[in-house]
Amino acid sequence: EPSADFAAMHAEWARDTRMEAVCDLAEALGVSYRALYRLGAAWAPQHAAWAFPMRDGDGGIIGIRLRAMDGRKRAVRGSRAGLICDPSLTGNIPLLICEGPTDTAAAMTLGFSAIGRPSCRGQEDLLRARLRLWRDDVVIVADHDRPHERPDGSAWRPGFDGAVDLATALRRPCRIIMPPGKDIREWVRAGAQRSDIEAAVRDARWLNVR
Repeated sequence: EPSADFAAMHAEWARDTRMEAVCDLAEALGVSYRALYRLGAAWAPQHAAWAFPMRDGDGGIIGIRLRAMDGRKRAVRGSRAGLICDPSLTGNIPLLICEGPTDTAAAMTLGFSAIGRPSCRGQEDLLRARLRLWRDDVVIVADHDRPHERPDGSAWRPGFDGAVDLATALRRPCRIIMPPGKDIREWVRAGAQRSDIEAAVRDARWLNVR
């Protein structure tokens, strides 16, 4: 499906979404209404789920991510996986790259510039395009996953390993932080303030990958 279809689809849902519903979602998630609004959160009645537009490196809508009320996630058929962000994103440093729309909203709730991707893998080319003019700090927020065991007995952590791979793919200095709980939204819900995230960023080492 062409991206224009997704843009029209999202525009229709956004037009019919009540402000009170977005506020209720914000309260349930522990994030700000404004963050969800800037990410384009809209109720998709035929999917019984909240819809978040996924964008290409220039901000065009190329797909829609769905989040059901029970937290299950999927995408509208034909969607291309893209970036979840405010299309008018500008340089309030540092920039946090998060996993999923609700983690992105949590970072924005504390006043950070933030971009999300649907999972801990992918969208490296789109991020490079989106960040081509970004000259300031980039911080990748890795979910605090429990270690998984490979067949050979070695351990791997999807969130952290995906963050390292993204830092490598971006070909620019990055820092990686890992929240003390499951993810940054849980951290914010537990009472984290902007200063807590800033302290974690200061303590994180730079990954100078080229």
